[in-house]
Amino acid sequence: MALKLTVNSVNPPAVVLLTAEYLKPSVQVDVELGQRNVLKVSPSTSFTTPVSICRYLARLASNGLYGNSTLESTEVDHWLDFSTGRLASNVEFEDALSYLDRILSLKTYLVGNNQSLADFAVWATLKGSTVWSEKLRSKKGGTNVTRWYRFLESQDNFQKVSSQLPKIEAQPQSSKKDDVGKFFELPGAEMGKVVTRFPPEASG
Repeated sequence: MALKLTVNSVNPPAVVLLTAEYLKPSVQVDVELGQRNVLKVSPSTSFTTPVSICRYLARLASNGLYGNSTLESTEVDHWLDFSTGRLASNVEFEDALSYLDRILSLKTYLVGNNQSLADFAVWATLKGSTVWSEKLRSKKGGTNVTRWYRFLESQDNFQKVSSQLPKIEAQPQSSKKDDVGKFFELPGAEMGKVVTRFPPEASG
């Protein structure tokens, strides 16, 4: 019997869609669009957050999506927390990205030798980030993170899910123009005959 998964039609969670797509055909999941994210597993039990939905789905499969050992499963949990915590924080994003770049220096995947829920979660957070989109555009995303991100992006399941996501536009930082040294035309004014007067300072 197929599970019924509803995802937000305006902002579908990429990590959930990646998980559902990767589990085919071993786990049947019927995905439909709606107002909120819900995975109904029984008449009395539903999961409503992307992380809880993914954890449940990954544990149904035996393909290593949640790791192939206790250690790997713990590593996956670490990256799930990382993706919704430090990496999703505007304040900590730069440090989180540097940390991720160091970890990926000798790795193709975050955990083990195949795609895992860790890759899905971290990639999905970056995919939805305007800051990351701008870093990719300006080639300032970090060599290892960019390699890993582009590699996953080229995989069939990532390409299929990417086509279902809203496009994220890069937002370069706005630069304020310096007004120093700028002069304005004064109607009827003659060069050398303009006097600037300042009001007297208040005394108390």
